[in-house]
Amino acid sequence: MKEQLQNLRKAAQLTQEEAADKFGVKLSTYQKYERDAISPPYDILITIADFYHVSTDYLLGRTPVKAMATLAEDEPTEEEIKQLEAQIIASYTQMSIETRRESIKILMQIVGDVFSDSIGDEDSTEEPSASDSTA
Repeated sequence: MKEQLQNLRKAAQLTQEEAADKFGVKLSTYQKYERDAISPPYDILITIADFYHVSTDYLLGRTPVKAMATLAEDEPTEEEIKQLEAQIIASYTQMSIETRRESIKILMQIVGDVFSDSIGDEDSTEEPSASDSTA
């Protein structure tokens, strides 16, 4: 977490003292977070993640992806979709094998329906009628 906190704080152009104030902790406590001497409690971790607009998994070093992309409420752009797909794949590879198995089951239910629908469409070729044949 040390590197993530330092990089985020510096990118936001905050001093350690300013960051400590923002997160409601003493300066010495915040400095311990940045040294990895102690970990912030969950409520502070969430506050930090929300402030920097990153995921808690990113802060904890579980994923290189800073935050999950959000799609616009209207029609998502192709770039938004590509970014979200990349983040999903990066997060997926960080999951335990058990979680990945469960995720695959869910995805197969979703994709399976789409896949079977598209196969059904391809198989529905019409037979030529008697008037189409030339004899």
